[in-house]
Order: sequence, then C-alpha cells, then structure tokens
Amino acid sequence: MVRKEQKPGYITVYLSLSLLIMLSFIFTLIEGIRMQTIRFQTECVMDIGLNSIFAEYHRELLEQYGLFGIDMTYGEKDVDKNRTGMHLLQYMNMNFTAPGSGRIPGYRDLTAVHADNVSLSDVSYLSDGSGTVLKYQIIQYMKEKTGLSLIDSYLPDDLGDFEGIFEELEGERSDNHGIIDEILEMLNEARAEEEEEISINNPADQIDGMRASPLLSLAVKNSAEISNAYVGLSSYISRRGYEEGAGLFKDQAAPDGLTEKILFQMYLQDMCGDFMEKKERSALAYQLEYLLYGKSSDLENLEEFAKQLFMIRYVVNAAYLFGSGSRQAQAAELAAAVTAGIAQPQLFEAVKITILFAWCYAESVQDLRILFDGKKAAALKSDTTWNIELSELLMFTSCLDSYTEAADGKTYEDYLKALLFIKNEKTLRLRLMDLMEMDIRMTSGNRNFRMDACIYQLQAEVNVSSKYGYGYSISRRYSYE
Repeated sequence: MVRKEQKPGYITVYLSLSLLIMLSFIFTLIEGIRMQTIRFQTECVMDIGLNSIFAEYHRELLEQYGLFGIDMTYGEKDVDKNRTGMHLLQYMNMNFTAPGSGRIPGYRDLTAVHADNVSLSDVSYLSDGSGTVLKYQIIQYMKEKTGLSLIDSYLPDDLGDFEGIFEELEGERSDNHGIIDEILEMLNEARAEEEEEISINNPADQIDGMRASPLLSLAVKNSAEISNAYVGLSSYISRRGYEEGAGLFKDQAAPDGLTEKILFQMYLQDMCGDFMEKKERSALAYQLEYLLYGKSSDLENLEEFAKQLFMIRYVVNAAYLFGSGSRQAQAAELAAAVTAGIAQPQLFEAVKITILFAWCYAESVQDLRILFDGKKAAALKSDTTWNIELSELLMFTSCLDSYTEAADGKTYEDYLKALLFIKNEKTLRLRLMDLMEMDIRMTSGNRNFRMDACIYQLQAEVNVSSKYGYGYSISRRYSYE
C-alpha cells in the first residue's frame, strides 16, 4: 500500500489573494487615471474650442478697421448667440474624437467623452455701452500700434466758445443795421412827400446780400469735385434699436481717461477719410465730417463743416479787425464818404461797424477757400496775413484764388481734428459704428452685418459626459484682450 503525500496549498491561496488585491489596486488606478484624463482632456478641448470660435473673427472688420469680433449672424439676417454656442460644441466634439479612429481595427476610446450642451453668458458685444466696448478694443489696438510717446504732441488747440462769440458778433452786426434803418426812416419821415428819399450806398449791404449764398460755392473752387454719395441712415446702429450685452468685465477699466480719449481720436484720424483724403471702398467719402454732423450725404456734412469753419474764422478775423487801428481808420474813411451830407454821427458809427463786419465776412470766405484748397490759414491774423483789402471788398469773390498762405497756420484737417476732440464722444462712437456697418455691408456676403452682433468676449459653460458614466461641467471666460 502506497501512501500519498499531501502538499500544503497556502502559497496558491496567498498568490490568489495578493493578485486580487493588486488587480483591484491597478483597476482603481486605471479608473482614477481615466477620470483625471477626462478632466484634463475636457479642459484642453474647451480651450481649443474657444480658440477656434474666436478664430472666426470677421475678416472685413479686421482688414478695414483693425478690430476683432465674432459675427454671430454667420451671414444670416437674425442675431442669435446660440449659433456661436453650437460652433463651440462642434469644435469640441471634433477634438474629443481621435482622427481616423473608425479605421483602426480594435480601436477603443478609453475616455469616450462628448460635449452635450453649452451655455453662453456675460456676452459682450462691440456695441455695448453705446460703443464703450468698441473703444476699449480700439485703445488696446492703438497702444500696440503707436505706443504712448505720440500722445503729448496730439492735443489740439482749444477753440473756446466760438459759436457763442459768433452769435454775439452777428447780434451786434444786426443791431447796427437796425440803427441805420431807423435813422434813415426818421430822416425820411421828416421830409416832404415831394422830396427825394434819403438813402446811402453802404457797401456792407451788397456783401450782406451774399450771406444767403451756400458757403461751399465760395469755399470750393470746383464744386464738381464734391462727392454726391448718399446713404439712408435708418438701418444703422445710431438710428435703430440694438442688442445690449454684458459690457466690460469688472476687471476691465472703462476707457475714460485723457490718454484713452487721445488714442481714440488718433484712431479716427487713421481709419476714416475726409474731404482732403478720401477713404477707398467707403459708402461715404467724408467720414470724419459724418462723425461730426451725422447727415445722410457727403454734401450735407461738408456744408455743415464749412458753416462751422466759417464761424471760427469769422471770430478770429473780427478779433483782429476790431483791434487794428489802421483797418479801423480805413473803414472810418469809407463810412465818412458813404454818410457825407447826413449830419448824423450815430449813422456814421453804425455804417463803419457794418463795413467792418462785411470786411470780416469777405476775409472769412477767403480763409475757407485757403483751407479747402488744402493750404494753411493764419491761426491769428496780423497786418501781413490779412488777404482782402478794403478796396477789393465789393469784388472779393473774383480775388479768392489770390492769397498768401500762412507758413505756420492751421489746415483744414487741424480744424477737423479740433472739432472732433470737443464733440460728444458717445455720438462719435455710435457714428463710427455706423461707418463700420456701411463699409462692411458693401462687401460680398456681409449685407446683414451689424456691430451689435459682433462678440468681443464671453463666458462659456459646457457640460460633457463619458460613456463610462462620468460627467463634468467646465466654465471659461474668453476675450480678444
């Protein structure tokens, strides 16, 4: 009888238990790695998706005005930020899926993540705050382009209350014409009916008859050169309702300082055309003039600028003329000749003053011709920079092309820049957006372009899920800043 030897099995049990523990640890580790990979993958894909939608900036807005914005209409007529959200989901799901995975035998996605839905909040449009967000981006652009070294030399001269002074001067001119009329009426009432009516040949009356003429017809040598461009304004942002977004984020300072104002003005000068330098491919040729006056046509805007420019020059010329002893003496001599035989000192003084105002008018028209010719007019007049002589007063329109340019004077664009600097900035921002819409709508595929459909920054929250049962919510703030 053979006795079988029994061998102990404790080693096999030990190995089985150890392997079970090791496998549990390994599978736990793998699952933890899967969870962390899904989280890391989601963050990377979120950044890629946001980069992708922000890379869909409007090409014409960048090319023509150097600015970025996502056009959330994507060529459609209506405004819907959900389109941008769907683009984000599309880009994320494309990046969650490995390229060519369907063609690899036995391929298995160990994360299998999918973006389910997206929510966009705190969306800022370029139009927010009546263009405050637009200006914020412009300031960033100008700081990169020019730096701050040019700012100190940019500040234009203070024009003062030229409109108020002009009104005072016109009131004084009108009063003196009234005095002349009253004196002549009084003298004629005292005469017998058969006697000839007393009158005077005041040269100022002939000049005053010209005041109703359009200033542009005198300022521009060849009126055929004036642009006849016209746009209907009702569809543009300054004249319609527009979308309001979140505006600037809390950590973004409002661009309200003097430095920001100067940079904004420099941007307007760089990007917009005017009478002296028209912008190509623009709906209105005189864009800076549009920013000032907001009229439908180039002609109307140019007329308004000519009127305002005339007021400034009129005030400048009156300050010199009424303070010049030699010019006053010339006017007094002519007034004495006009009123000879009428013993009315008050009439003499009134005629002299009206002659001075007529002379001031003629010189101011001459200044307009100088400026619209692209030359410099003296900032302050002197005996050497005064152009119209009193002997030329009645025929001054035939002498408008004969003038002396001031070497250190002011140009058309100097005055344009100064008037823009004192213009209400909210109005400027809205009208600048008008111009952007006008010009971009002229390009192919952009007839529905709107500034209040251009996203500058946003907050995006995306929910993702994995077929392994995991789900995450991720939020990111993104901007062109």
